Amino acid sequence: MIVYAPALDWLTLSESLKTTSTTVLYSFVKGLCRPGRFARRIGYVGKTWEFPQGVGSSYPGTLFYGERNWKDTDWGLLVASGESAHNLMHFIWLSDELQWYETRCTRLDVQITIPWPEHPFYLRHLVLTGGVKASVVHGISEGDEWAETLYLGSRSSPVLVRAYRKRIDDSSHDWLRVEVEYKRQASKRLFQEIVSDGRVANWFRPVEERCPSLYEMIDPYLRDDPGKPVIQREQGNTIKWLSTTVANCVCRLLADDDYSEQVTELVAQWFQYSLSCQNRRTEV
Repeated sequence: MIVYAPALDWLTLSESLKTTSTTVLYSFVKGLCRPGRFARRIGYVGKTWEFPQGVGSSYPGTLFYGERNWKDTDWGLLVASGESAHNLMHFIWLSDELQWYETRCTRLDVQITIPWPEHPFYLRHLVLTGGVKASVVHGISEGDEWAETLYLGSRSSPVLVRAYRKRIDDSSHDWLRVEVEYKRQASKRLFQEIVSDGRVANWFRPVEERCPSLYEMIDPYLRDDPGKPVIQREQGNTIKWLSTTVANCVCRLLADDDYSEQVTELVAQWFQYSLSCQNRRTEV
């Protein structure tokens, strides 16, 4: 993960597929990436693709590209997350800027990750701006009492702020991750500005508007995107991560009216895949 500087953490792009011209997303993916395994995502059928390592990274990036028909129109979808989303932007900046205005950015997240304060600190004790809708989610299983996520805003709104304590190994050296999730028109405008500017700058003003004290904590790190970002490699226990952080997130999204259908479909796909794996193991 990228630390100490602003970075992209999620990027979703879509476009209507036109049979009379070359599509932007598929042409970009095919020219940059190497195809991987078959994959599905919220109704889209496609593959995971691997692209060259980004600036400051020794690992290749991955993305999903797939297609589906929705309301009598064929659509293409590109999704990248985490470090891969940030590194993908470097290749977008190297391409023709004008072509990206033909695509739709439906979600874009920016993040900043800094060391967790050494003094006793709880996200739920932060003072918020009056009228801001907030919620806090804690760990749901034994051993993750330390987990805490603060949401500022509504999941259905164009802009959502979340902050949480991120643990990547057993060293007790935790991180404070602050993310701003932009959707719909907000993400469309932001993506166009990032493509035009050629950098990831300070897009954390919603944090300042909703919780000034939290913004003061991250402000010293909100410089322009560095030429070589600092990478903190995640080496935590995968099973522990799945049973705590991922489980919390899945439970929350299943209860969310905006995302329950998509997450239910995803969980069903996981279940079907687990059955196929189990059947292969028991074959004689």
